[in-house]
Amino acid sequence: MRVAFTEAGGVDYLLWVARKEPKVFCALLAKLLGAPAPGGEPEPLLLAIAQLSDDQLHARTTRALAERNGAF
Repeated sequence: MRVAFTEAGGVDYLLWVARKEPKVFCALLAKLLGAPAPGGEPEPLLLAIAQLSDDQLHARTTRALAERNGAF
């Protein structure tokens, strides 16, 4: 799995997906974070993300990446 991740571009690829396809990136995050336990409540963060429009997801992802890279 690690080799496939590296060959696909690793962190740089994930950042590219976050910038270009924020909805796909958020879907991937949701899978990585996991579903709630049976009978449990969904994570509040996932509920909030699911309610954002594509434009809102893009804006928030862009800002988060800029903050990570010291642009803000």
